[in-house]
Amino acid sequence: MKNKVIKTSVFLGVFLVGLLLLLTRCQKNNVNRRANENYIEKAKTWFDANPQLNKFVILKFTGELNWKNAFYHSRHGQTVVELPLKLKKGIAISNNDTAATKTINRLVFLINNKQQISSYHEMIATNEDINKLSKKINYLSIPENFTGLVILTNQKRVLKQYRQYKNGNINHFKNAPSIYSSFCWRIIENFSDGSYRPITEWSCSGGSGSNGHFGGGGAGGGSGGNGNGDITAKPCPGDP
Repeated sequence: MKNKVIKTSVFLGVFLVGLLLLLTRCQKNNVNRRANENYIEKAKTWFDANPQLNKFVILKFTGELNWKNAFYHSRHGQTVVELPLKLKKGIAISNNDTAATKTINRLVFLINNKQQISSYHEMIATNEDINKLSKKINYLSIPENFTGLVILTNQKRVLKQYRQYKNGNINHFKNAPSIYSSFCWRIIENFSDGSYRPITEWSCSGGSGSNGHFGGGGAGGGSGGNGNGDITAKPCPGDP
């Protein structure tokens, strides 16, 4: 009888300890989940409260923002929330006057260790399968063997960061104001016959841009800059 009582006591003790650990783990997971959701909610609240800081041209040509698709990553005391943007039907990005380049477009919210937020338009340009990449790539982490561009532009269409990769290795990494890569992009409208029409001005990196020229395919060519060593937004001569 005594042994049975001891066994029962041991069983109850182990059961209670296990139950306590389970409840503690669930509570910890719930706290982590709330903290994780808080990053996205914080970015959304800031975005809604600061329309003057978020007048991104790309938003005029995207559908309704779906914050349920937002995600975040943290590293070195910085958290980045990314909100995927779905371009409206027929709308695309052309890079250096190439209409066929596919892009992933997102709003990026950088939250520093002081909980200060700044926002950017992130554009990822690549010839790889966009659908497979979109879930793998984020601002802080690039997939292995990735080839393409990752750029950040602020709401005034000023290029703030330019990263170029080839087979997973970074070839160029530049932060403003010392961006000298010759790179231009604009928003276009594609038509069923294969033609397209520019609907925004060029946004170009400067440096050598004053003498640069980006070819005249499609609906008109464009001058690469005004020689100010920074970003230019200059319409093409052939644009309406």
